[in-house]
Amino acid sequence: MRQLPRAKACGFQKNQVLLRLLLVKTPHELVLVTTRGSRFRGMFARFNSQLYARVGEGQSERLFVEFVSGTYFPVLGVGSAGGRTILPSDDETAGEQAVVVLSHGYWLSHFGNDATIVGETMLVNNHALSIFGVAEEGFDGTNLT
Repeated sequence: MRQLPRAKACGFQKNQVLLRLLLVKTPHELVLVTTRGSRFRGMFARFNSQLYARVGEGQSERLFVEFVSGTYFPVLGVGSAGGRTILPSDDETAGEQAVVVLSHGYWLSHFGNDATIVGETMLVNNHALSIFGVAEEGFDGTNLT
């Protein structure tokens, strides 16, 4: 079997495989999704990172975070336990206000179930993030590791 170069993109549609050269900067980072019918719910973008949050005077804590698009929560069907989640309309104002949606577990362990933290500021990697809300209980992101 011949090995394909990295500059190829694959799209799968039933039993058919489509291969073609893409003239883009990083073709190995692209994903093509096709569907027929009404099963397709939507798509979102996300990537994982590690950041540091200030938890006390001169103290910081490593956080495992996901940077997500506004379609992340709606596509997954995840609501909020307080405040609100990030919405598709938030993508239109990207960069204007850095925001965070806390996991339910982080909210309980670090803020003690305090609903008044919504709208407060959290310092992450020396950047002030506005706390938009808290994800519903049981949802800890899409990272499987």
